[in-house]
Amino acid sequence: WYVSNDGSDQNNGSYDYPFASVQQAIDAANDYDLVEIFSGEYFENIVINKSLNIGGNNENGDVTINGNQTGSTVRIEIQEMSDSIDVWLYGLKMVNGRSDIGGGIFVSNARLEMEMCQVLYNQTAGQGSQGGGIYAFHSTVILHDSDVENNNSNDLPGLGGGIYAENSLVYLYDNSWVLNNSSDVSGGGFYATGSGTYIEMHN
Repeated sequence: WYVSNDGSDQNNGSYDYPFASVQQAIDAANDYDLVEIFSGEYFENIVINKSLNIGGNNENGDVTINGNQTGSTVRIEIQEMSDSIDVWLYGLKMVNGRSDIGGGIFVSNARLEMEMCQVLYNQTAGQGSQGGGIYAFHSTVILHDSDVENNNSNDLPGLGGGIYAENSLVYLYDNSWVLNNSSDVSGGGFYATGSGTYIEMHN
């Protein structure tokens, strides 16, 4: 499945006839399909509820998903707690999300792996305010050569400006960094809670 700023959601999502929105490609895809996004900025709040590989084609510049301060930039979850999904993101910038929980990325009951991604300038505010960059709940989050930077959690409780992890596993590999994030109360970079939470960094 292909997405381009020059595409149309009335297209069939092929290379020659790409969709215009990332969400249209996600909705059309089957489990473990590949969604390839061409360079450009996409003003969307995407919801992923199936196992997918989503990659940016950066040949002609960055691929940016802009949450436009209208919710989490990326929301990954499945309704059935007995199930789990696997999501792989590559070469994406996820910016300008704003939500009460998970401004940049909200991930629940899933395995998320990111490579060469950036989670930048996202915010949580209002009631809840947890995980300005990434909010992980009963999930595994793995970063390779990816950055979580300049995100913030405002208001109360204001926890985990960079990453909030609750009963989750978080791994940072290959020059992955959590930098210059802030929170109003606790955990400007990381906030970890729950006996099932584990954080490991290898840079």
